[in-house]
Amino acid sequence: MPRRQIKTRIKRVKPQLTEGEKKIRKIGGALSSDYRYLYQVVEVINMYYFPLFYIIGFRSPEDTEIVVDILLKSCILKAAKEAYIARKTEKIESGKIKIEKLLTKRWFEKEYSTPEEKEKTFQREIHRALSTKYKKLEDYFIKEYHFTPIGFFKLPLKIFGKALSLTSEGLKINEEEYMELYWDYLEANNSQTGKLHQEAADAINRFFGGKVEITSKEMDRYFIIEDGIVKTNPNSINKEGYLRLGYRGKTKK
Repeated sequence: MPRRQIKTRIKRVKPQLTEGEKKIRKIGGALSSDYRYLYQVVEVINMYYFPLFYIIGFRSPEDTEIVVDILLKSCILKAAKEAYIARKTEKIESGKIKIEKLLTKRWFEKEYSTPEEKEKTFQREIHRALSTKYKKLEDYFIKEYHFTPIGFFKLPLKIFGKALSLTSEGLKINEEEYMELYWDYLEANNSQTGKLHQEAADAINRFFGGKVEITSKEMDRYFIIEDGIVKTNPNSINKEGYLRLGYRGKTKK
């Protein structure tokens, strides 16, 4: 496909919020901020890497898992080459691509000492021919799109890759699937989260020591939230503040 048509297909136009995005925003918190981060990662991929996938023939929902796997590799172009060759080889073996389209007549007319030698030679030459074809496609991509490798954080893809779907316009996020995966991720870590939650509650109870009834007013007296972090209220770090909490040592018998 000509470069102009591909660029038209992947033009980044922010659509109106979907129902799923509205739901995520309404819930807010980490769910929403992590979604925005995943969205940004997908935007980088669609702008810088998707044209390559489109050019080498990976552009349908069935290709999503392969593309995500490629993106998780340290060298994306090398992984894309391997995936391209693997797919074309599979099609040759299944008869969907005629081997005659890749190899010249001399390889068919040449005499081989054994069937095994012929098979080995054909496999080697098929791989070489496919490597050459891929190199031409990659060179076209790099030249036409002035490509330079752009790094992106891969953890969101690793965790939420199954919430993505590849289309002829790029990767898209299924918001409902994202929320399901997010919940699964939380459940997988639930025991640790629950433990930390209980430890935090126990620490607060120990701080007040049972001498003062814990209320929102008392919490505000001793703690403040600043820049999203719980800190001690400096106005309570004094003799009067600590006298209210009572004696903390062991009582002598």
